[in-house]
Amino acid sequence: MSFFRNNNSIFIILIGVVGLMRAQNPPTHWVQLQDTVYQVQKGRNNITLKFVIAHGYHIQANEEVMDWVLPSKLQMDSINGVSAVSMYFPKAHDFYLLGIDAPLKVFSNTLVVELEFEITETYDSSILWNGGLSYQACDGKQCFYPRILPFTLQLAFY
Repeated sequence: MSFFRNNNSIFIILIGVVGLMRAQNPPTHWVQLQDTVYQVQKGRNNITLKFVIAHGYHIQANEEVMDWVLPSKLQMDSINGVSAVSMYFPKAHDFYLLGIDAPLKVFSNTLVVELEFEITETYDSSILWNGGLSYQACDGKQCFYPRILPFTLQLAFY
């Protein structure tokens, strides 16, 4: 009988250690881009980039942020045949960080950015377009070092 009690105690201790390790080691990638292939044509195009933000975390808004945090920023490389790029971020929501009186402007769960651009050349199949999302993630207690999520979009012509 004491064998089972000792094994149960070891099991409970292991669960506690694993939980403590997870709490002390937050994810290194708080944001992922959901889709990377988009159908486009010569002329004006609109695509929607959907970034999924890890559960329990948020990232800073692209504007109206406090001076001690970095705003989120989407950058797309210049490529031949793609011009007049415009980016549209959603309205951020307020988040109160423990110990701070004023709310932070943040994005949580998902960040949907609309990209509008002109394709001025005709391509046979597809082109690759590199970009990156700079962001600073926080949870309810702290903010983490800024990160850059690099990505490559495949623009497939139809």
